[in-house]
Amino acid sequence: MKDIIEERLNIDLSFDLGKKEIVINNNVYTFYYVSSLINQDGISILLQTIFDLNDIFKITNLQASRVHSIDEFITGILSGMLGICGNELIIIDFRNYPGREPSEPDTEKIVRGARDGFTENIIKNCGLLRRRIRTPQLINELYKIGYESKTDLCLTYIKNKVDLSLLEIIRNSLKEINSKEIVMADKAIEELIITNKWSAYPLVRYTERPDTLAIHLYQGKIGIIVDNSPVSIILPTTYFDHLEHAEEFRQRPLIGTILKNLRLFGVLISLFLMPIFMLSLINQNHFFNLELRKTSGILIQVLIAEVGIEFLRTASIHTPTPLSNAMGILAGVLIGEMAISIGLFTPEIVLFSAISQIASYITPSYELGLANKLSKIIFLILTYFFLTTGLIIGIILWIIYLYNLKSFTKRYLYPIIPFNKNDFLKIFIRFPHKK
Repeated sequence: MKDIIEERLNIDLSFDLGKKEIVINNNVYTFYYVSSLINQDGISILLQTIFDLNDIFKITNLQASRVHSIDEFITGILSGMLGICGNELIIIDFRNYPGREPSEPDTEKIVRGARDGFTENIIKNCGLLRRRIRTPQLINELYKIGYESKTDLCLTYIKNKVDLSLLEIIRNSLKEINSKEIVMADKAIEELIITNKWSAYPLVRYTERPDTLAIHLYQGKIGIIVDNSPVSIILPTTYFDHLEHAEEFRQRPLIGTILKNLRLFGVLISLFLMPIFMLSLINQNHFFNLELRKTSGILIQVLIAEVGIEFLRTASIHTPTPLSNAMGILAGVLIGEMAISIGLFTPEIVLFSAISQIASYITPSYELGLANKLSKIIFLILTYFFLTTGLIIGIILWIIYLYNLKSFTKRYLYPIIPFNKNDFLKIFIRFPHKK
């Protein structure tokens, strides 16, 4: 058995795979471990403490278990556990994963409140969640996804609040995954478990904040935490779930209500400001003839402005931090001024494009913001060719599309369709916490 284990581990080829033969009570045992993933101080303390292998199971704060297959034994070792091979196979949890300490996520900053955020370590992430939900009803189920990568995945929920039928659907979806690797972690899991894979709109919500995940679990939702990713998945989700932000609940109820409505107004501006502006330009210049509108260049200007701003946003992500501010000033002042001066854009188009783009940044969900941008471009094209009728048709088709979307068992436009009065009011009002 020992030779099979060492052959399958390729222990002589990998420098970070360790092997030690230890004599305990006149019996020889072989210890296997990955040096970069294990707490070696813990092993030293263990060897000084035990005089018989059965003593391992008497230590209360030690997670040790017997395994009955070589595959499970090897997977445990490669996950950072200590493997002991003798008359039986034992794995002991001495994992010490490398990684950063919890810090506030850049995309979900708040003025006041907790500054910790999820890291790439699944154990730490579960600990951050346990600090906020101290009830035995919080269940963390562990799965290994990917028959080669063996990526750890935690399905988390509050037992007495979750919809059990939905929970069973998600469990079955995870068990049916037959993928080689899950290197892209959360994004790969999303695409493997949702049915509508080509939807522009996000059917799960991402968060890097433990408090955001905790409050959604109390609402009966389900969370997925994937090892090697600081992002957790919340499901099912609706369009309006993506518009919530922790800042609303860190302010007074009246201020939180104002922030909620300001965010909703910003989303509407990001979607409809440019189509309405272009419609007013066309009507003002009486370009009711299709051929004249084709040569007017209004649509081309607007689309170039939209795509150009998206270029700048993408470039800022890939620009080193010390240079990003300088690049923003250069792009905003130099390129913007020159585009107007040479006649590529009118000042009005630059102004309204900038307002529309700033309004899109109000959307807390990055994925929802991108989907709304795609919808806006479709509204622009329909408005240009069919004027007011085109815009109205575009809005109707957009609503029908959102209505037909489902996040597992939940309608995407809930609580409007189907209508729920209490949850509908929560879209616009931040109610005080109840006793």
